[in-house]
Amino acid sequence: MRECGRPMNPCFKSGPVPEKICTERVQPDKIPGLDSRRTGEAMSGYGKINLLGMLLLPAFATLAGIVMFGPRVDTMVSVFGMNTVPMLIGGLFSGLLLRSARKSGGVGRLIALWPTFIPAFIGISWYLGDALFPAEQDPGRVYLAGPQYLLVIAVLAGLCACTACAILRSRRAAA
Repeated sequence: MRECGRPMNPCFKSGPVPEKICTERVQPDKIPGLDSRRTGEAMSGYGKINLLGMLLLPAFATLAGIVMFGPRVDTMVSVFGMNTVPMLIGGLFSGLLLRSARKSGGVGRLIALWPTFIPAFIGISWYLGDALFPAEQDPGRVYLAGPQYLLVIAVLAGLCACTACAILRSRRAAA
């Protein structure tokens, strides 16, 4: 008897077997540490909300750009792309916080969405306000400066959400 030929692979049973490689498969729900990404489980509701928040700002900014400048493809692509960057940063923060919230029993899931929704709300209101009430001089300045400010807001909201989640989890663990 010897150890199984593949002891490091979690899909195979390990243990003493007679001189052959293990062929019996273990069910994915029986493997400790195997998460939902490998088992094909659907995205959580909070993950879908995070994805929706990441797409809302670029979509609304593009619609406001159409109202402001007309339906020009180059303008729509650049406005959508520039506003996608801060939302990807905020979505990354939110995704990491949602993952840690899932590991800690769901504590802080709504706080984890702050880095996505705070910049999205500020940006949407800013772009729609500028589209409805444009500035007399230099009406397009918002579309160049906005993503830079939103990036700073996304990072600050992410750091605040990380701190708030850590405080909430430590208080919950102490209780």
